[in-house]
Amino acid sequence: VFSHNGLPFSYENLLDLITQISSKQSSEEKKTGKFGTGFMSTHLLSDIVQIQGSFIQDNKYKKLEFAVDRSGDNYIDIKNKTKIMLEQLDIISENQEELHEEYENTKFIYSIKDDDVKAAVEEGIVDLKETIPYV
Repeated sequence: VFSHNGLPFSYENLLDLITQISSKQSSEEKKTGKFGTGFMSTHLLSDIVQIQGSFIQDNKYKKLEFAVDRSGDNYIDIKNKTKIMLEQLDIISENQEELHEEYENTKFIYSIKDDDVKAAVEEGIVDLKETIPYV
């Protein structure tokens, strides 16, 4: 699990994640995350990333639970998963559930099963602990 207390997701932010367009390329609005997460590259860890946190709409926040699914063996599989994610995004934006004045921290949840990926993550955590004092 990676978590941050940066800005919540807007419709445009999730659209950028789904369509693989960098939010830096698509607009000049405030970005989700304090420094950016390099989110697309994290699919090297897990094809499916569960996002939990808040979704901003009309200057109010609602609970967000969304899966970014890049699993698939070919272009057609990934295209179909992208279509499903776009449909889910529309459902989230149209849902009239209770809105809140404050937002929750964002969590990116990765299901890591491959031993090589686990080893790479563990090595990355060691590197982070060594370099974080310099950031």
